[in-house]
Amino acid sequence: VADSAEAALLQMGPALFQRSQQLCVITHEAAPPKWLRRPKGAPTIAACSIGQLREKMAQAAEWLKWSGTTRTWAACLPPAWAVETLHTRQQWRFPLLGDIDAAPTLRADGELILAPGYDADTGLYLDTFGMDFPPLSPAPTRDDAVRAINALALPFADFPFAEPHDRCAAFAAVCSLIARPAIEGCVPLFAVDSTTRGTGKGLLIDIISLIATGRAAPRWSQTRDQEEDRKALLTISMEGDSCVHIDNLSHALGSGPLDSALTAGVIKGRLLGQNKSVAAPMNCVFFASGNNITFLGDMARRVIPIRFESLLEHPEDRTDFTHERLRPWVLEHRPLLVMSALTLLRAYFVAGCPKQGVTLGSFEEWSDLVRSAFLWAGCPDPCTGRRGMETESDVNHERIAELLESWAACYGERGVTLANAIDDIA
Repeated sequence: VADSAEAALLQMGPALFQRSQQLCVITHEAAPPKWLRRPKGAPTIAACSIGQLREKMAQAAEWLKWSGTTRTWAACLPPAWAVETLHTRQQWRFPLLGDIDAAPTLRADGELILAPGYDADTGLYLDTFGMDFPPLSPAPTRDDAVRAINALALPFADFPFAEPHDRCAAFAAVCSLIARPAIEGCVPLFAVDSTTRGTGKGLLIDIISLIATGRAAPRWSQTRDQEEDRKALLTISMEGDSCVHIDNLSHALGSGPLDSALTAGVIKGRLLGQNKSVAAPMNCVFFASGNNITFLGDMARRVIPIRFESLLEHPEDRTDFTHERLRPWVLEHRPLLVMSALTLLRAYFVAGCPKQGVTLGSFEEWSDLVRSAFLWAGCPDPCTGRRGMETESDVNHERIAELLESWAACYGERGVTLANAIDDIA
């Protein structure tokens, strides 16, 4: 009976999926956790409950029950034992769900994904919310790529980027988010930094997210609790958020769980209220914003910085904008902006993805596609801002340097135990 019910559900089309060893559905109505400010109506992945599965089984087939009294078959709901049997299986024939995308994108081989719905080759579910996107040339050239970058630059005209490479890093963030399915490895975190408030750091991240997803980026407040970070990251992974903005940093960015999430590609943990451990893909693109951002430990090597510098004493009072109401303008022109980003990347694929002589440890695939595409098109390296960042922004780097200098001044090349050094300090 469970097998027949599964077959009937499969005939309905992709409405039920499997992900992280559980049945799941795509929903636009799930309430976000308290710590995450997610825009209303954003698509998320949710575990399929017993009640949801019973309802879908009732829709997929006609269920009848024999009545000994009337000696006839009567309509009924699927019996609880049949629902539970199907729900608790460890393997199903339902399609594997990777992520949800809100705009046309690319596969890892450079082929376009344009049709809304489920893409069996990638496990991606494309939901454009009825928006039409203009056609893309099947073989764009390098000149087309340059024109596409110029079009992609339009929403970013008024942001006070410190250097041209910071502007290019913002473009790279857009392409990273739109073409996330084409990047088989991990994507670095994009950190928007400035020396003063009111320069538009949060707005920049929202514009990047609006172009790629049609919605502002969900916002996550920074914590100092690694266990909370671990639980939050597992939730973000399980629910399939495309991007998350760690908003208004109050202290140095970095934690063991976040470091791992940025480079592992998979996050493991225990489901809330259950003894079951799961492993979920971590394909979310992370952003962070703050003033004079510093990083803990190895976080700095996982970051692409985007630096703002404003000459205004009160940049929040500025009024001379190219686009007076930028968010509505971006939503109006979103189809063109999305296809501009895809034109650049598709042109790079058509050219054979020529090597640019650069790489980035732990993010090689991202560097080979997104970073290299911009270099190939003649743009500044979006990773230029990383030079010296670890030594300049790591709060522990200066302390370690002072310790080593003091140690050498006190002991030279003589071997000393830590216990003896502590006694000398005392």
